[in-house]
Amino acid sequence: MSTKTGSYKTYQSHARHTGSNPAAHIPDPRLLLLPQEILKDARVLDIGCNNGAVSGHLLLRHAVKSVVGVDVDEKLISKSRSHVNFMLSRVRPSDPSGRGEWYPVSSVRKYGSRIPPAEVCERGRFWCGDYVTAIDPAAPSAGGGCAGYDVVFALSVVKWVHLAHGDSGLRSFFEKVAVDVKPRGYFVLEPQGWESYARAVGKNPELRGVFEGIRVRPGEGMEGLVAACGFRLVRRWGVGASEGGWD
Repeated sequence: MSTKTGSYKTYQSHARHTGSNPAAHIPDPRLLLLPQEILKDARVLDIGCNNGAVSGHLLLRHAVKSVVGVDVDEKLISKSRSHVNFMLSRVRPSDPSGRGEWYPVSSVRKYGSRIPPAEVCERGRFWCGDYVTAIDPAAPSAGGGCAGYDVVFALSVVKWVHLAHGDSGLRSFFEKVAVDVKPRGYFVLEPQGWESYARAVGKNPELRGVFEGIRVRPGEGMEGLVAACGFRLVRRWGVGASEGGWD
């Protein structure tokens, strides 16, 4: 059931923040809040990647080297692959002024992908699974060959981790991120408010048992847990001046 894990059609899309459904060339305002130097040439992990919108914007607009996305929904993983392929096929070299130019949607639909599949896979890799319990063989937490990620994103997904696995699972989530991110790398966390948890339970009563057992709430409790897992708060964004990321 998609609502059990929050896989709504617009979930983790900045359309929910702007009230619109912007095209690929319109930036995600959340990503614009971040210091862009932490993204340049970065290897990124996007947890709860949904349909690949954030991963695509990171590749197109924020100069990251590569993105690995993970989501529990196989359909969304398939959409992520096709979405990033489509977005990469729309962008073309900047003009001398440095302004990005975009091929029309109609031309990509008519002529198909212009990016070799191998390049798409190298820049954007997506796998299906529950990040807390599943294993990506390439990840450091699995002893894989990956040296670690420069930046790990968890945007509007931690509530679903919490409701699926409770407080102990949330700790496991943060501990796993701490292993997968490089030393002095960054963890960008966008938590959801407690009232959002209650709304999710109202839509899916199956979550109520875990919900009622939660003791670590968003805010100071969750920040304390993140810190206990080895992170240091660098800055906060979005709630007020000087607000949000962990390293």
